[in-house]
Amino acid sequence: RSCAGAIAWVIPAVSLLLITPCMAQDGSTPDPAAAMEGRISALKANARFINAVQAAESLLVLVSGSQDTPPYRIADVESAVQSLRFIVTLPEEAQRGIAEVEQLTTPLGEHYQKGEYAEACAIAERQLELLGRYMPADQVSIAECLSDMGLLKSEFGELQEAERLLRQAGEIDRKILPPVHPDLATDANNLAVKLMDQARYPELSWVLLELRLA
Repeated sequence: RSCAGAIAWVIPAVSLLLITPCMAQDGSTPDPAAAMEGRISALKANARFINAVQAAESLLVLVSGSQDTPPYRIADVESAVQSLRFIVTLPEEAQRGIAEVEQLTTPLGEHYQKGEYAEACAIAERQLELLGRYMPADQVSIAECLSDMGLLKSEFGELQEAERLLRQAGEIDRKILPPVHPDLATDANNLAVKLMDQARYPELSWVLLELRLA
């Protein structure tokens, strides 16, 4: 994960894309899965979680039916379906809070891209507050927010706090993600960079070993 591409609620690659259909690499035809992810993201932002569950279930059928889909990708969609089903059971106030998290995705990314780290950090803190209030602690979305906060804190030179947040994100991911999930390697990479910034080379060697094994 990185603030440019792996802040989960910021850049749509991990959170659930934008509503506009994404094009294939040759620029010719829309990617059905990406288009469906965009619709899910829009439904979440509008607190239409029952419809989002239905769309996520359709996405699961789509990705499960493709031989090109890696297993961790299917696991991601399964996790999203379970998360959305849980959100549907929450009271209306909680659902509005989760919708706000999704709504803040684009502003957070825009502030980061402009180098407006204080504004981005304030938004990330708000997202983490809402998720911590309404969602279970062992959620990918919370790990992603912790990772975002860690990367943003490092922009202010708060390396120890950044390390704490990144370690916390990695601990959650290791509990809930399959062993071959690429986010685990990204967690280790982010942590390795912060240890290198602090010249903590003995610890860094263990993290680099973890990266090789990922």
